[in-house]
Amino acid sequence: GIPELGPEEQDGNEKLGKAIAATADHTIVLGTMFAQEIEQGLGNAPHTRYARLDDFIADSARFPKEEWVLLLEPALPDLYY
Repeated sequence: GIPELGPEEQDGNEKLGKAIAATADHTIVLGTMFAQEIEQGLGNAPHTRYARLDDFIADSARFPKEEWVLLLEPALPDLYY
């Protein structure tokens, strides 16, 4: 998610969800402060929400690792990788 959005970009996390929905077969959303907005953008696209990363790791065998693409956007804008 994008934490530093201004008023003109307040729907940025929803737009991110829409962009992901247009390209991904299935999306994993972790329970962050941005999850609800991203899921609004995903709409009816197939996705699974996990409360914590540990929950996903415990269930990750459901998803073939060779098909993963990881999009990581930390909450603090100075930590982008």
